[in-house]
Amino acid sequence: MRHHLVPQMYLRRFADERGNLTMVDRDRDLPARTVSVNNACNESGYYSIPADDLEERARDGHDPELVEKLFASIESDAAVVLERIVREQVLPERGSAERFDLALLVSQQITRGWGFRARMEEHVNVLARMHMEPELTAERLGERLRRMGESSGPADVEAYRKEILEGDWRVRPGRSFMIQQGIHAAYEVALPEVLRRGWRLRVFERPVLLTSDEPVALWSPGPYVPGIGTADTYWWPIDRHHLLSMSTRRVDEVVADAPLSRARQVNQLVAQQAHRWIFHHPDDDGLGDAVLPPRERLVRETVDVTVTPTEVRELVHVVRRREPWGDERSAGGSLGALSARGASPQARNVEPPDERCGEQGAFTRG
Repeated sequence: MRHHLVPQMYLRRFADERGNLTMVDRDRDLPARTVSVNNACNESGYYSIPADDLEERARDGHDPELVEKLFASIESDAAVVLERIVREQVLPERGSAERFDLALLVSQQITRGWGFRARMEEHVNVLARMHMEPELTAERLGERLRRMGESSGPADVEAYRKEILEGDWRVRPGRSFMIQQGIHAAYEVALPEVLRRGWRLRVFERPVLLTSDEPVALWSPGPYVPGIGTADTYWWPIDRHHLLSMSTRRVDEVVADAPLSRARQVNQLVAQQAHRWIFHHPDDDGLGDAVLPPRERLVRETVDVTVTPTEVRELVHVVRRREPWGDERSAGGSLGALSARGASPQARNVEPPDERCGEQGAFTRG
């Protein structure tokens, strides 16, 4: 059974009257093409959990399509709220059932797609190597090499250690585990964040917004890529004219007109954070000839080193960093060095702070 990673009811808001979208490869490796809403962002069995993956006591009567049915119910409830927001130009009140229904969809959308699973797998592999590293002592590696009948001198041991830590092997978490973790992150991490934030609806006079296979974009200033709990703002285009912003700052929850410069910023950020596909209405320009920056990468950084007579202790953290690109390379990584054209949205400030609505400009200079 084909499962949609992005709800069809949502994608239809960006489609033409025939239900078609323009689909653009995030890395521009493939030409843009037309795709139907039904065929966009789907994968066979993406949310299926086979009975064999469960504990034996839970297998009797298990429905492998349970998660897909759960998401369909969430989408159905949220669709009613979205229709009301657009029709009446009003946000659901804090504490209301409508607010919860829409927040639940936003939370699931942050954690259900290809991007979330890819980032999780990347974290698993970085952490696996970090946990292995202190166990790979010269004694253990030397003994292992001797048992294999290999040379076990200091250079051989160091080469073997490097091969293990830097090799191209990967841990691949199972699909059922990924589904479980995505649901846990949605309910326990993302949902409280979405509900505590201040919401605003930004309205664009012309149909200018696009979306992607990761339609909720997370933004914060600085070189680090924000996570669910650290993002300053969530941006979610809900159709070609309307943008829902969810901010950690105290804001008046209002519906306000927005300039086209804001649409350009949001479009580039949504496209930049796409895992693979960007979608827009066939009559819209989408990103035009804008150039997206390289994908972010997960890095391990040493924060502190403590040396004692018996050991060396390192304090490290694992963070997702934006790769320097364009003029940043020659400017020592300064985000403010980029020109507006083709620059990463985190690296420029096309629109000044919106003082009328009391909202910080979405993208600031470094």
